Amino acid sequence: MRRQEPPLPQDSVTYVAGLGFLSVCSTRVTLSAIRRNANLICLFLTLYLLSKNLLSLPLTYLVSYLGLPVQINPYTGMIYTTIFIKELIGSLSALSALFITTLACWLASRRALHGKRVFSKPYAGVTSLAVPVIVASSLLGALLSGIFHELTSFFGIILYTNPGYPELPLLSFGNSFFYILLSEILFRGILLARLRRFGDSFAVLAVSLICAFFSSGPVEAISAFLLGLSAGYFTIRSGGSLWPSLIGRLLSLVLLYAFRIADHYLDPSLVWVITLLTGLVVVGAALIAYLLFLYRDPQAFRMSPAPDGIPTKVKLGYFCSSFFFLFLILLMVLRVIQMIQIIGW
Repeated sequence: MRRQEPPLPQDSVTYVAGLGFLSVCSTRVTLSAIRRNANLICLFLTLYLLSKNLLSLPLTYLVSYLGLPVQINPYTGMIYTTIFIKELIGSLSALSALFITTLACWLASRRALHGKRVFSKPYAGVTSLAVPVIVASSLLGALLSGIFHELTSFFGIILYTNPGYPELPLLSFGNSFFYILLSEILFRGILLARLRRFGDSFAVLAVSLICAFFSSGPVEAISAFLLGLSAGYFTIRSGGSLWPSLIGRLLSLVLLYAFRIADHYLDPSLVWVITLLTGLVVVGAALIAYLLFLYRDPQAFRMSPAPDGIPTKVKLGYFCSSFFFLFLILLMVLRVIQMIQIIGW
């Protein structure tokens, strides 16, 4: 008599707040799905980094066709223009590439998002808790980034950063505003929701790592990672709404640009004093914001456990070992090499 094979176990079902009922697969299937998602997400982000440079030349010709002061040498390809036009073309290239990437990620993630609205009303009481912590995390990240930059300079390694153009505050602020809006939709609205089926802690850490390697350099990566942790956590706490993280990032942007303009127009000796006092205030405000959040919320910084029972570090290992994630790191290393100058060489 032929032995009958036992039936395959059916996937169990679990409920994830904000996403509904999801199936829980076996460990092998789950880890394979994590790696596929990592490759797809990092592929889109890699295309953004490549398309941003490809869009610069067509936009330059478009600006020249519209009659703006742009001169292009037909023999050498050299472009001569003003600082305003150069900043405008760079902003349009980055925003266009980011919009295309966000649209592509949304089209690829429509089924995973389950029709979720990213600008829905957040849960009651979350915004008042989230905004101070997100602002404190952003400013603390900027402070740590500045300390890291000064330490590397002390050891003779200068990492060039993009300070923007303080003499063009409206253009720089407008570019940052739309960049923040699109990046929040991309990272917290689409990618975080796509990865939450594998666990909230994993989703927040994975998206924060992507934000860090997606930034323009190692100095900005520190701030992007810290901000990604707090913004991702409060996006989940708010029911998937982007309003708390968006408001917190915009307030941080206003404060950082006010300090940047002051740094450009004030006396250097006075700027040093302001920098020291600002650093102390930022550390104190961040500590107060965190302690107040811990006091007002007994469940502060706690997230629901993953339904599959796989440790978060194992999932991160599979996510970070995917091909296109490693390729994203390689692109970051190449950008770092281009912006490093070693004093004395």
